[in-house]
Amino acid sequence: MLTGSTIIDGDTYQLVKIISGADSVGYAAFVLRYQPDGKATVVLALAGTGISLTVGANDTLVAQEAIYLPNDAMCCASGQSVTIYRYHGSQFIAGEKFSKLNASTQGSQHSD
Repeated sequence: MLTGSTIIDGDTYQLVKIISGADSVGYAAFVLRYQPDGKATVVLALAGTGISLTVGANDTLVAQEAIYLPNDAMCCASGQSVTIYRYHGSQFIAGEKFSKLNASTQGSQHSD
């Protein structure tokens, strides 16, 4: 699934997310750099349950991933992790990372 694109220093970057056919949950995200001749190169590859990748401000990409506690159902992650990737030179470098549990799950785990 194509999820977005951006142009940095004259190069076009395409964001791609791989999802499960059964539940449409993202399991992998890639960033492809397109050369003027049309060839694509993978410049960033991420994996995780519920992962998504979006274009941020100032040549950044924002990766979001669901945080599941042991008893969480697939529909109901207990939180989210966000990592900001900054463009540096010819690659994206992981920068700030934030994780947060939902208010209803902080300090406790789900029970069935």
